[in-house]
Amino acid sequence: MIPIPHVWAFGEDTSLTKSGDEPLAFIISDHVAAKLLSLQALQNATEQQRRHFFNELIDILVQLRLLEFPAGGSLMPSPGQHSEPIVNGLLTMAANELQRYQSEPRNPGPFHFTKDFMEYLYYILLETSRLPLEDLERAQAQEELFALLDLAKRIPTICNSQSSNGPFILSHLDVRCGNIIIDADFGIAGIIDWEFSGTIPLDYFTPPLWITGHAQNAYINLYTDTVSNEFYTALSVKATTSRDCARLMQEWGSPRQLRFPIVQILRQPETLIRVFYSFIVRKFFTGDCEQLISEFLARNGENRTLEEEIRHRVENSKNYSQYLREHGLQIIDEEAQKRQKEFPANFKVEMAKLNKNYRSTNQTRGCTH
Repeated sequence: MIPIPHVWAFGEDTSLTKSGDEPLAFIISDHVAAKLLSLQALQNATEQQRRHFFNELIDILVQLRLLEFPAGGSLMPSPGQHSEPIVNGLLTMAANELQRYQSEPRNPGPFHFTKDFMEYLYYILLETSRLPLEDLERAQAQEELFALLDLAKRIPTICNSQSSNGPFILSHLDVRCGNIIIDADFGIAGIIDWEFSGTIPLDYFTPPLWITGHAQNAYINLYTDTVSNEFYTALSVKATTSRDCARLMQEWGSPRQLRFPIVQILRQPETLIRVFYSFIVRKFFTGDCEQLISEFLARNGENRTLEEEIRHRVENSKNYSQYLREHGLQIIDEEAQKRQKEFPANFKVEMAKLNKNYRSTNQTRGCTH
């Protein structure tokens, strides 16, 4: 059984707000007397505790993998007296945020083909990237656009033709540390916050991407990372005695595959720049990223649509920033501004180190990218 706190009631009620004018959503569920997982706690745990945690997590992922559906979307209560849920349009955190700014959002499904599912998520990514940001530099707009155009070519390559029309697998889609409740021995006492769970293509079904390193805020070496390696070791051991674990091992292969960073970006569009330039660009390109983007723009110098899009994003940002300043809505975080100014230089230094280590590690292992 997947440990989920029992839900006793849910709905909306105006009495939950001070004004009493607008309804507020609520949910009443069992309390789980345990603590939320943190990555640091897992890293500091004993090897036995981590093994125990990974074994239980894998059992949960196996159970989800067994739940197959004919379409991709979100499960909703069936109308009438039927107890079985139906697959409705896909609800995601990114689409939910984007809908606040769009009057006519794109059809969210349900989807019967992997291609349509992925195209919808790429549309959400693309439109999210077009929302105005404060003080967007032209160089950053160029970086974003290069990443978006490159991803458009990469996404079809991760889709398996044998599963182009299903099955679609039930997935939580937000199994971050803060949604996992553990006991003192690192056993899993509960998985919470299922509101954005959905049925997804097999190609989109992954381990929790903080385990593979793609959802973490800092780049990690997937060859040496303890969490990633111990998770795959636990899965490999269980695969020797479990057909279902062996299937997961075959489908997930290595944490260094292209599919995982692409899925991470599609799930959380705000991670586009970090994940693309940390995990994807080095698989296909060598040399300095700035030079790479400059050469790309030079090759497409006659593409007026590309130049207009860059100009549109920068101009939108300028107008947005000016509006915030004029209406006293701009929040000035001096520490954040300092980090933002220092980021390009620090990023170059760290990427140079990572590229050096990455090439050294690949040569040692006989890998080529």
